[in-house]
Amino acid sequence: MLLPLQSNISKSSIQSILPETHRAPQQSTQQQSLFAPYQAPQQSTQHLSLFTPDRAPQQSTQQLSLFTPDRAPQQSTQQLSLFTPDQAPQQSTQQLSLFTPYQAPQQSTQHLSLFTPYQAPQQSTQQQSLFTPDRAPQQSTQQQSLFTPDRAPQQSTQQLSLFKPDQAPQQSTQHLSLFAPYQAPQQSTQHLSLFAPYQAPQQSTQQQSLFTPDRAPQQSTQHLSLFTLDRVPQQSTQQLSLFTPDRAPQQSTQQQSNQ
Repeated sequence: MLLPLQSNISKSSIQSILPETHRAPQQSTQQQSLFAPYQAPQQSTQHLSLFTPDRAPQQSTQQLSLFTPDRAPQQSTQQLSLFTPDQAPQQSTQQLSLFTPYQAPQQSTQHLSLFTPYQAPQQSTQQQSLFTPDRAPQQSTQQQSLFTPDRAPQQSTQQLSLFKPDQAPQQSTQHLSLFAPYQAPQQSTQHLSLFAPYQAPQQSTQQQSLFTPDRAPQQSTQHLSLFTLDRVPQQSTQQLSLFTPDRAPQQSTQQQSNQ
């Protein structure tokens, strides 16, 4: 008659033999592939996710892909999403794509959307596209829309189109519309056309609009154009919008293009 086998192996020794997939859920994954600079693009992708222990997750995702400057464009895409633990998310998405100056135009597009956690969203969208000075004109278009959290939106739209001084004139068009959040809209429209520095004069226009800190935000828009002595002007555009600390966040957007 056979007796049952007895073993002196304890429970802790059995757990040490088991693989780690049965007991530890900690995972760390990172992928990175580097290729030769003339054959394949270089890609680097990083995913980061941070969860709060209370209510809502905080996510931060960054994607970066760099191509060689000979054959393919350089792209850099960054996405950032932050969720507040109470009610509404705040999203900030930035996309940037840079092309080579000989084959394709240079484009830079930035989308920014900020939502207040209670009432109404505030949106700010900026688009900028720059072309090469040899074949195509240089265009810069900026659109900005600011919404008040109470009733009426405040809109500020600026369009800027720059042509080469040899073939076509330089045009700068600005449309500004400011609506009061309670009573009546205030509109201010300005058309500015700048030609070559040997045919037409130099113009510099500055607009500033200040609202009371109780009802509407303070906005200050300044346009400065400086011409060189030869042919091509240098332009510097700055936009600043300051919100009151009670209802809306403070945003500061600055854009400068030198040619």
